[in-house]
Amino acid sequence: MEDLLPVYTVLLGSSPMFVATIVGIVMSALYWARVPRAALLVLVACVLEILLIFATAAVSGWYVPHAMRDNGAVAIQHVMMFWGVFNSLLHALVFGLLVWAAFAGRGHSAPTAR
Repeated sequence: MEDLLPVYTVLLGSSPMFVATIVGIVMSALYWARVPRAALLVLVACVLEILLIFATAAVSGWYVPHAMRDNGAVAIQHVMMFWGVFNSLLHALVFGLLVWAAFAGRGHSAPTAR
């Protein structure tokens, strides 16, 4: 249990984002009938964000302390570089899904006369 304390610490630091993703999931369920495409995109983005939160907690809170103890700092530099790029790309995907959801299902409006 003491081994997981750093994981819990990272999860506690990510709790505002976790709450926001839970709210996003609830909102997508509430708006599913009215705007299904946008609700689906928000749902996928929120689930991906929750997975990223737990993966970041696992990498930062469990892997890094164990790798530092077992292999030293040099061994984890490449893993952390890979994780940083991968995590950034997935966050960009999540943000892109949210932007897409903001404009999905909107009809084309007629130009206004000036």
